[in-house]
Amino acid sequence: MVYSLAVPLQAFQSFDGDYTGRVKAQDFRRIVDGFCFKLSDPQFKELSKTLTTFSDGSVDYPAFIENFTGQTISVSGPGLTLTVLTICKID
Repeated sequence: MVYSLAVPLQAFQSFDGDYTGRVKAQDFRRIVDGFCFKLSDPQFKELSKTLTTFSDGSVDYPAFIENFTGQTISVSGPGLTLTVLTICKID
């Protein structure tokens, strides 16, 4: 089975209406829980320690994806062509 980052990446982008590469912390949690993996509160707290955040509390989701997958994404605006990233393969 191959898991792709395409769906969660699209979810991040749908919450990032101005294409800054940032989402609100509560939206980040919803995306991770809904599209990546369900985390307990203590697990999410540990994950949060590794996130790049800004003074307004928003999360840098391209940095999260890069740290999680080792692959860089670009956030550039409407009409963004999405490259499907394979994050793990389970046989």
